[in-house]
Parts: sequence; C-alpha cells; structure tokens
Amino acid sequence: MTSKIVDYDRPWRFVDQMQRGPFAAWWHEHRFERHPAGTRMVDVAEYRLPLGPLGGLVDLLFLRRYLRRLLQTRHHHIKLAAEHPGVGGDQLR
Repeated sequence: MTSKIVDYDRPWRFVDQMQRGPFAAWWHEHRFERHPAGTRMVDVAEYRLPLGPLGGLVDLLFLRRYLRRLLQTRHHHIKLAAEHPGVGGDQLR
C-alpha cells in the first residue's frame, strides 16, 4: 500500500491516506495525547473495501479483527522502543 501524509499538526497528530493499495479507501489518523503517565497514542482508521457486499463480508469475518491486532502489536512495539531506547527491535519481542 502506498500512502501519503495529508494532514500534520506536530506534535499532536498526523493523517495518512492511501494513494494506491488493496482498499477502496483508507484514512488513518495518528493522535498523540498528553496523559499523566506520559503520552497516549491513539489510532483512528477509516476504510472501505472493494467488492461491495463481498468486501463487507470479508471485513466482518476477518479484516476488522486482523487490523485491530495489527495496530495493537504496533502500539506494543512502539511503546517498548520508546521505553527502552537503543535496544534493537529484535530484542524487544
């Protein structure tokens, strides 16, 4: 998938939007919010699949759960990297 950053408000948020890829549409906002323990990272993703009702069925049966796990795993790795600077990604698993 190729995406482009279409909105940027440092240090609070940025938005990427799909330019080419498997979705009919993809919009992803990354927010960074102040939190008593540090910074909270929030993802808001909106997407639409191709193939009409068949795409909707794929979303319900598979894709929505997959994307949620993908973002949770990404958050976990970013948190570990931020809390342990200088440690390689292989060592954080």
